Amino acid sequence: MRELDLYRSIMEEISPEEMKGLLDNSGDLIISKANRRIILTERNVEGDREVDEDRVRKLRQELEAYLKRHMADRPGGHKWIILACLLRAFIDRKPLHPREAVHYTETVSEGRTVYSCKWKDSSENSLCRYCVCFEDGAY
Repeated sequence: MRELDLYRSIMEEISPEEMKGLLDNSGDLIISKANRRIILTERNVEGDREVDEDRVRKLRQELEAYLKRHMADRPGGHKWIILACLLRAFIDRKPLHPREAVHYTETVSEGRTVYSCKWKDSSENSLCRYCVCFEDGAY
């Protein structure tokens, strides 16, 4: 799947009414400031880069299962977490968590940005494996 196609499909999941609520900072939506900012960020998405559809599908499924277990009391917020994570992982290629949540570090090496996180868990059962961060000291 092309990056541009994925971006469009993510944004199409947001209804016009929901977009208005995001833009107006409506209290009716169950969304964090960080996820609102991620979703509303203007992007110049290149259409040529390929994104692994299977990884996109797996991340979505794993997030859905995780949120049903750990945020069962707030299902209205699941959509926004999932969309923000998909944008961060596959479009922005930035850490899944906000810096203030996990205190990842950012350095530039050979002209590219490298993220490291002391909380990164690269095990097969962790959602961290979708995050661009390296384990601290692993780069």
